[in-house]
Amino acid sequence: MKIISTFLLVCIVCATLAAAGEYKTKWISKIEIPATGGVILRADAFVPEPKTPGEIFPIIIFPNSWGCPQIEYIVRALHLAERGYVTVEYETRGWYTSGGLIDTAGPLDREDGTSIINHVVANAKAWHANVSSLAFMGISYGAGISMMMAAHDPRVTTALAMSGWNNMTDLFDGNQSPNFGEVESLIHHAKKFGHLNPEIFKVANDLKTHTNMSEVYAYGNARS
Repeated sequence: MKIISTFLLVCIVCATLAAAGEYKTKWISKIEIPATGGVILRADAFVPEPKTPGEIFPIIIFPNSWGCPQIEYIVRALHLAERGYVTVEYETRGWYTSGGLIDTAGPLDREDGTSIINHVVANAKAWHANVSSLAFMGISYGAGISMMMAAHDPRVTTALAMSGWNNMTDLFDGNQSPNFGEVESLIHHAKKFGHLNPEIFKVANDLKTHTNMSEVYAYGNARS
């Protein structure tokens, strides 16, 4: 009974805080953001309406998970906007409606993250965005990219990884034990929902035949 009462109390407190902090928000959909190599990235944004003149809001950027479109975050992005955050969700290159080939959290994905930041900064005044308080946040693929962006772009002040990886080389060949199942699963989902860079097929074949392992490790290390 005590546990139930405590749970109800927490719910009441959270609901009260949410109600007290609610902002009217504007949904900006079907944003097209130019990125490296002439690629266009697709995104959506939720922008709070200031309650006082000059009020600005922290920024949270969500990269998509592997195999998921960026709308996976739409409810969370809306709720956070209502709490006073500018939120942007985008599809990384090669996935769904974004252009280019999937870079598997490689250097191009980090450059793309910078392109997303540049777009937010360019719209900072209209979006009431606080460019000195900027976070990347994601699940799985988006989690790894979020951590990488914290190291890649000094404007990222916070990174939140809600599950993910930290070393792709270990994921592929931890303790020199090839993880065929994981690689095949990644390729399977990417073929269904995106446009794969052919280099991933070479990595997968080299891993299976245990050849050119220095190249496999170089590929993984660049994404770790």
